[in-house]
Amino acid sequence: MRLRRLNQVGIDQFENFLDKLSKSGDAVVPMEILSSTETSETINPDIDLQQRPFNTRFELGQYLTQTLNFLTLKSLDSDRGLWAWLALFHFNAICPISKTGEKKPGSRARWILDSNNFQRYYRHLLAGPYKIAKFHQNNPAEAMCVLCSPPGRPGDMVEQLASRQEFATNRSVMGAVTRLYYDQINATIKKGALETNKNKPGSLRRFIDLMRQFDVTYDLYSLSTDGVIEILPKEFNKFLNS
Repeated sequence: MRLRRLNQVGIDQFENFLDKLSKSGDAVVPMEILSSTETSETINPDIDLQQRPFNTRFELGQYLTQTLNFLTLKSLDSDRGLWAWLALFHFNAICPISKTGEKKPGSRARWILDSNNFQRYYRHLLAGPYKIAKFHQNNPAEAMCVLCSPPGRPGDMVEQLASRQEFATNRSVMGAVTRLYYDQINATIKKGALETNKNKPGSLRRFIDLMRQFDVTYDLYSLSTDGVIEILPKEFNKFLNS
């Protein structure tokens, strides 16, 4: 199918579908609004897309980066109609499904882009991984901490990091988090990283709290990944060595 963007009528119909699905757990995905001239608009140049599964946010982010590389839209990152169209087109591939087989779309921000709110922007299930993958495209391995989870279930690591601009746009901080908490062998987050108590030694929340303190005395953007690791207390060694 040719890539298009939803107009306001299309976005409204998509939102109505999301509301219905959230309430009933079962609704027919309105794929017809993707191509209808009443609900969508053309985008140049022509780009053909095919529906496909994605195992991780990394895989999805790489796919979107490569696919959208041909677009010259100045407002690409913030185009609500484009991202709503893409979210609907890939809906069946990324919408979480409950144990009973019901689709669970979650919050509206996962599907309809809130480009004016950085914290909510990264909740979008496609624009979020796309923007991170694009920013870290020269070294995507440094962002695996927020790209290793399934597309429809980003997880707490994404919520804690990607929604904070000072972390999401700092390659060294993201690299340090990946080195600390990403298990390369099992391609998942290490056990104990996501403790809810921010005072838990070595945990992600403890790391975030320390980075906020260090930001007062260090220029975190000028540090390398090794530099960020070096200013951490010894409590983090258990994750470095695991």
